Amino acid sequence: MELRQLRYFMAVAEELSFVRAAKRVGISQPPLSRQIANLEAEIGTTLFNRNKHGVTITEAGTALHQELREILPRLEGAIKTTQRAAKGQVGTLALGFGGSAVYTFTPALLRHFRRNFPDVELSLRNVPVTSQLDALLDQRIDIGFIILPVDNDAIATRVLLRDKLTVALPSGHPLTRQKTISVNELSGSDFLVFPRSRNFGFYNKVIDLCTHAGFMPNIVQDISPLESQIGLVAAGVGVAIVPSVAQKFRLTEVEFRPLRERTAYVEFAMAWRKSNTSPAVRAFIEVVSKVKIQERQ
Repeated sequence: MELRQLRYFMAVAEELSFVRAAKRVGISQPPLSRQIANLEAEIGTTLFNRNKHGVTITEAGTALHQELREILPRLEGAIKTTQRAAKGQVGTLALGFGGSAVYTFTPALLRHFRRNFPDVELSLRNVPVTSQLDALLDQRIDIGFIILPVDNDAIATRVLLRDKLTVALPSGHPLTRQKTISVNELSGSDFLVFPRSRNFGFYNKVIDLCTHAGFMPNIVQDISPLESQIGLVAAGVGVAIVPSVAQKFRLTEVEFRPLRERTAYVEFAMAWRKSNTSPAVRAFIEVVSKVKIQERQ
């Protein structure tokens, strides 16, 4: 039994004419008659009485018509929903939502996606940037927003934003008298850093910058998230090399100065599991990749 046979049956039952029903469904009369005959043979009963005076529906046909009036719209709706799900137009998408990405590019990305796919439910999970790669690998989220690099063959990434690094300094620090700072000028400072993690490489970025400048930083505290790090800078505990998006935290006790080094930048990226075949994930990647995000200098 095919769905089209049921549609043909409904047309004949409501028109009580094979000619009018054929016009309604867009086929000629002979194929319509054959399909109804095949349906009757499959069900094992006559659905219509045919004679020279016209067509009447049998009691069995009436019963089928009453059932299909409720069932067929739901079935057709289910088919449409399935087709939309296959295109990523419906479903649920779990996104990592936390850290500096919240204050920069993710709101614009989410607005753009929701405009294009309003029926996809976005489940925003409060996961710090430092933990989003772990959340991806544990399948707690479908899409994460991370800082590159990522050294894991199971994860695919796409760069969204290059962000210059800046130094967060306590107010009154001698280096606040300068408009820009070289990393080697920080050699005598106490450092606040993100915790060292296999799945979050920002710690290594800071260490690399310092070693290339000829010193190892004196780390007095490793701390996450970013706002906590900036809070300790305000308290005078130390200085911190951070993405320039940290300037969103406007504290009177903290001043920011850009680094002069050309390599002093990080790249924010969208990340997902290569094994995730969800159409909603594919749709998100495709739509978000078209959004223009201004690089921060």
